[in-house]
Amino acid sequence: MEKFLYVGAVIWFLLISTMFVAMVFLFAPLLRTAKLAWLAAGFGMATITGLYIWKGHPELADKQNSLQAQYYYSEGLLSQSVSAYEDLIALYPDDTALKAEFDKVLLDLSKISKEELQIIQTVAELKQRLYAENSANAKEWRLLANSQMQLGAYDDALVSFKRAVMLEPDNTAHTDELARAVNFIEAQSQAQDMSPEDQQAMIDNMVSGLSARLRDKGGTAEEWQRLIKARQVRGEDALLAEELDIMKKQFEDRPDMIDQILARNSSPD
Repeated sequence: MEKFLYVGAVIWFLLISTMFVAMVFLFAPLLRTAKLAWLAAGFGMATITGLYIWKGHPELADKQNSLQAQYYYSEGLLSQSVSAYEDLIALYPDDTALKAEFDKVLLDLSKISKEELQIIQTVAELKQRLYAENSANAKEWRLLANSQMQLGAYDDALVSFKRAVMLEPDNTAHTDELARAVNFIEAQSQAQDMSPEDQQAMIDNMVSGLSARLRDKGGTAEEWQRLIKARQVRGEDALLAEELDIMKKQFEDRPDMIDQILARNSSPD
């Protein structure tokens, strides 16, 4: 696509230059002095340049569309990203670099299950809405933060947790979850420098600590999802069955929450 953008810029430059020279020769015989001819030519060039600016630099429009497609993908707005790339491919069917970029996006998406793709898209749309509205709903910011933790977007999650705390500084639910998130992220960072045995011991402690807290005090749907996922990955079926019963009792008056927790952790077909 860069080649097409370069050619577009050159065409505009040649058009303006050609019109400038043509106007000099056109007006010179009609006007009494060369100064007036140059003045008329300058006016014509200014008009063409103004048209170029008014049209929004047309040779750069597709560059902006390409950057927008990349932005959508980086933000998790997957369907919008795919649509933007498809529009660009239709405009530039012979652009091999653009096709290669789109193929990489499609390859990355093919490695993700339908359920995960839906979660990524939903979280991205929630983030987009909260920022667009500059939302003052602390619970929604905390929901976004927990969802970002699920996706491993830890930096974004901390920002969202802090927004919730800023909106409701006296709500201990927000501050407690922010503290747990910080501890979890720090532990993940430390694990990278540990031996496999130490990493496993740390993971065991984290899972045990999360289990003990949820059994005793309960927790959010996202925390139960993390615990259930951990039991599934570790193959701890007996503990999984036991904790599922505890979770169902804690949310017995919220069947919708139970369905949400179980749906998020169901294995894809």
